[in-house]
This record gives sequence, structure tokens and C-alpha cells, in this order.
Amino acid sequence: MGQEPVALYLLGEGPLTLSLSAGVLLWPWVFITTDLLNEYFGLRAVRWLSWLGAGVIAYAFLMVWLALQLPPAEFWIWREIQGQKVHMPAAFQAIFGQSLWIVVGSLTAFLLGQFVDVVSFHWLRRLTRGKMAGGARNRFYAYLPAH
Repeated sequence: MGQEPVALYLLGEGPLTLSLSAGVLLWPWVFITTDLLNEYFGLRAVRWLSWLGAGVIAYAFLMVWLALQLPPAEFWIWREIQGQKVHMPAAFQAIFGQSLWIVVGSLTAFLLGQFVDVVSFHWLRRLTRGKMAGGARNRFYAYLPAH
């Protein structure tokens, strides 16, 4: 499922591929929304919303962890899929068990990213006296990795 990765060649090296998750489609909207909230409601509202989002993610983590602790239903333990017998609890554990660590890493990155974004927005806002804080910050973020 999905799109075949495009092979890239960089400085004679390759083929290099760029594979991203569907989550990259969401993040531009998150930062735009954060900037709008920051502009109109301030630092306190963005922090509150960030903690609320983190709480929802932590709740989902807890529910998946609890689901992994439950004993499987008797009818579900062994299933035949494409002519092969599959032990479903092992598959469930393999898929959702590894996702828990991804959630922990994502949650940490989300909170750090949100708070750095908010603080830098307010710092640039004070520096530019309220003019073009978002644009200045975006140019700075684009400039930073290039140098």
C-alpha cells in the first residue's frame, strides 16, 4: 500500500529514498493553528492546548497498553489468513506493542516542538515589536539547517 519511494541521487550517492509517514500531512496544519492561537489568544492558550493534546495522546497510549494486557477472546486466538494459520495475539502484540514506543517518542517530540515553537514565536514577536513574528521565525527555521 502507498506510493513507491522516489530514488534520489545526491553527490554521486544513491539511490536514496525519502519515506515518510502520513503524519507529515498533519504537522503543517498543527503549526499554522498554533501560530493563529498564539497570535490571538497568547502563550497561555497554546500551552493549554498542547497539554490537552498530550493528555489525549497519553490516554490513547494507556488504552492500547491496557488492550495488550487483556486475554484474547477464544475464537480469535488462531485465524487462517491467506491459507496460513496465524496466532493473532502475537500479531496484535507485535503491531501495537511497538507502536507504544513510537507514541512515547512522538509525544516527547510534540511537546518539545510545541514549546520551542511558542517561545520562539514570542521572542521574535518582542524582537520585531509585533511585526512579522511568524514570517521571521519561519525564515529563521528555513535558514538554520542550510548553514
